[in-house]
Amino acid sequence: MEQFTFYDIYYDVISQLEDDEAGRFAKRICNYTFNGVDSQGKTENENCFWEIIYPTLNDATAIERQDKKPYYLNRKMKHFTFSAAYARMLNTLKDNASAGQFVKAMCDYMLEGVEPTELKPPVDSYFKLFRKSLDLSKVRSESGRKGGKAKKKTEDKPLNFAEFLVLNPQIKDDVYSERLKEGVDWMALNHAIHKSEEWKSETSLYRIISNRSAIIGT
Repeated sequence: MEQFTFYDIYYDVISQLEDDEAGRFAKRICNYTFNGVDSQGKTENENCFWEIIYPTLNDATAIERQDKKPYYLNRKMKHFTFSAAYARMLNTLKDNASAGQFVKAMCDYMLEGVEPTELKPPVDSYFKLFRKSLDLSKVRSESGRKGGKAKKKTEDKPLNFAEFLVLNPQIKDDVYSERLKEGVDWMALNHAIHKSEEWKSETSLYRIISNRSAIIGT
């Protein structure tokens, strides 16, 4: 899995925790969804709150591991897409309090539309780094909730180069000739990269473009 659905019930719990508890809790959610590993919480609050979200988390994860969407949960709760890139970022914040501040700011922004104004370093820098990715996720979530024609229109809209980079923040634009970027199907390339164990961690745009035919399989 390269992403999972983050529901407002998770944030209802996280918002009640101290920053360091919230950081550990968010990392625990990520470890469970991406790696299938659960670990005991450090405090009684964390373990108590885990029991509250576990039925939703377990059901959603089981469905998404089959490459399906938990539509019945999506209809009941606010949600946004939580990518593996966010989880990797949380793990780089060794200070759990900073990780907690980041995930609270992310949830405020994505679920409540509240702009963070008092973030401290390094959390403020990380939030700015992921802001475009969050905005894109928000737009797609809104379109998806409208369903029907709006959903089909979103799916049919081609992905441009800027959106490709937002969805793949690990990739560095080391291509110095713009001509090499012409005619690239960024949507197909994005899907193929995320399905490939060999290429999903690649950081060089030049290598990806040079091998795009093999990656996409055409």
